[in-house]
Amino acid sequence: MAFLDLLKLPETRDIKNLDDPATTLLHAKIVRSKALLKKLYSNFYRQFRSAINQPDNKVLVELVIGKFGLPAPFPLALGKGVRAKILLLINLALIAISKGLFSYQIAVIAKPLPTLEHLLDDAFNTGIRKQRMGKAE
Repeated sequence: MAFLDLLKLPETRDIKNLDDPATTLLHAKIVRSKALLKKLYSNFYRQFRSAINQPDNKVLVELVIGKFGLPAPFPLALGKGVRAKILLLINLALIAISKGLFSYQIAVIAKPLPTLEHLLDDAFNTGIRKQRMGKAE
């Protein structure tokens, strides 16, 4: 038995297909049976729902499912510097060893949609830049 198999719950050791609906149902059953996991998931979804359901918030929500594992968003968290790039490379190497331990399988990206004021400011500033460069039409 491999070391990573020792870390798995007994009921998940025989899973072969992560895309099988039965696997999803099994994971849901496990989350509901573990008090800490249930609390973490419940809190996450409650906070997520309240964040995107604000009356004045217009949010674009994108669900990303990573078949090969999604690395931690170091450049997003730390900027595009050398430290973030090194950590990302380390994370990618660890994902090659074990996708299940070192990567995200699902990510939710929520981006605020631009307001009319933002779009008008952007258009105005773009027009000013073009005029300064002599490219105004």
